[in-house]
Amino acid sequence: MNPGLGLMHIEDNEVIEDLQCDGLKIIARRDGFRYGTDSILLANFVKAGISGHIVELCSGSGAVSLLLSAKTRAARITGVEIQGRLVEMSNRSAILNGIEDKVKFLNFDIKEIRGRMGAGSAKAVAVNPPYIPLGSGAGGADESAAIARHEIFCELHDVTDAAKWLLAPGGLFYIVFRPERLTDLLCAMRESGIEPKEIQPAGASAGKPPSLILVRGIKGAAPGVRFMGHKNI
Repeated sequence: MNPGLGLMHIEDNEVIEDLQCDGLKIIARRDGFRYGTDSILLANFVKAGISGHIVELCSGSGAVSLLLSAKTRAARITGVEIQGRLVEMSNRSAILNGIEDKVKFLNFDIKEIRGRMGAGSAKAVAVNPPYIPLGSGAGGADESAAIARHEIFCELHDVTDAAKWLLAPGGLFYIVFRPERLTDLLCAMRESGIEPKEIQPAGASAGKPPSLILVRGIKGAAPGVRFMGHKNI
């Protein structure tokens, strides 16, 4: 699967990490933003049998899209990310794994989705979006991490509106988010025509409040949601 490093380059401040799935590797910065547990949880939450086109919004390091190439039957996976440096690294990760014909990353603002990608072109959309509203949360993070975590370039409704545009009727929406903003998330999904169907809390143990929440929605579905069992992380 891995063609080696002969066709691409690794910068001095970069490292190759093992994603521990089907031999997949990812290029990451030694001193900057990397994928985390939330990305792994999201990739595992996406339904394995999905075929067709999957879009990952706010793709960051590209970890979710890379993992979905092995975990689903998707014929095509497209990551969308506003940070050009991360897009360039993600595309090199795809080359490193020999899956560049299947997994591609594009550099643009998700608020421009209508001019960039076709309406109803995706069977599923996955997203690990910024979760901290501007004006709150800890500061001091480097620029790349701050953009990934804080709603600097996009807010929650921008994410659900982009998903609404991309998804075909009956299309699947998967998101990992913070539990304290669950109400915001469910309202944004419904306003965008994506009905929440499954909610799964995740955290250190079932006896403690969850630190993350995973939600699956379906575009145009009837109301009705169920809670799934706690996921230990």
